[in-house]
Amino acid sequence: MTTSKPYFPILEAEMAKHGISEEAISKHIGITERAFHNKISGKTDFWWNEVLAIHAVFPDVEPEKLFSHSADTVSVLVQGDETRNTSI
Repeated sequence: MTTSKPYFPILEAEMAKHGISEEAISKHIGITERAFHNKISGKTDFWWNEVLAIHAVFPDVEPEKLFSHSADTVSVLVQGDETRNTSI
């Protein structure tokens, strides 16, 4: 059995660090746990209002970093907003 790398490794690390479950985040942003799992695994995109709601849980981490895929380049893909690429 192989495990895949986290699609949003910093978000997942922050959730683990603070003991926050996918269920808790999904309830906080008003979606099902399955929908959140699809988003955090990269199968579907986050809406901008979801990004902002999740950022409110982790205010010390900028959204661009929280939703980054790597430590070198940030690519935030959200519905209702343009793709923004930023170097860290």
